[in-house]
Amino acid sequence: MMNRREFLKRTAKLAGLAGIYSLGAGAVQEAVAYGILPSIAALGGSSGGAVNTNFLTWDKTTLTGWGDSTNVYINLPRNTSAGGDDTGYGIFSGGDLVFVESGNLAGASGTPLTRAFDGSDDYMQSTAAFNNNFMAKDNPVFVMIHEFDTWAETEADQGITRLAADAGGNDVLYVIANNRLVRADFADGGVDHYTDYTTDAMPTTGTVIVYVEDDGANIKCGWHTERVGSWDDIPANQKSIKAQAISWAGLTFNNQTFILCSSVSTHYPAMKWHYTVFATKTLAQISA
Repeated sequence: MMNRREFLKRTAKLAGLAGIYSLGAGAVQEAVAYGILPSIAALGGSSGGAVNTNFLTWDKTTLTGWGDSTNVYINLPRNTSAGGDDTGYGIFSGGDLVFVESGNLAGASGTPLTRAFDGSDDYMQSTAAFNNNFMAKDNPVFVMIHEFDTWAETEADQGITRLAADAGGNDVLYVIANNRLVRADFADGGVDHYTDYTTDAMPTTGTVIVYVEDDGANIKCGWHTERVGSWDDIPANQKSIKAQAISWAGLTFNNQTFILCSSVSTHYPAMKWHYTVFATKTLAQISA
């Protein structure tokens, strides 16, 4: 029987670099370790960069991402047990790495692994400390990205993320309304700011990636069916960009913080979750 080294060597001989890439990032790393290919740093990926060096070239099944654990947090559906939590990687430590499930969320399954939210009572929740890192500051800079597929709305507004702040009624909501629109709601003491919709419908079949960014000057939200490295790559009808005029300095985010659901007891989407990325950088910076 042909061993792994011989298999990769023959693949490289017959199909070249493209053949190795077709087997995934793990195969590329093995081929480098066996001396079949040069170092990963010298390899050009399908998107023009080296393997796992930025968001665009990242193998989305790799929890450790592209090595920027100081500025980037990643969580993937890896827990195959129903009702199990998923632990992410980067920026934080201990319990702050964990997305805690509720609703007896189905365990991860399939290739690549996904977790199916049933649209009835499933959601995941992060810690207050997690969100204080992103929002509780003057002119915060961050990007958050969620990939999912087979989106189905069960109520009027389906939550992607809710960051709930202090008792003054300060909230940040990112939701999808009418099964097709991405929206950013900013509440300040109960007053909404910058509620806006993208023009084009978001598909309910296939993969969708939702992008939300605050670059310190503008609040941006949009969607695409592929990974992009710049807001310029998202069509105008699939994004909204508004001037940012709210200071979140001094706010302390409580534990009512929901990932892939906007609030408890309502607004539960049905979907298959692929991954979540949070970074204290812009989309362009994590894609460079």
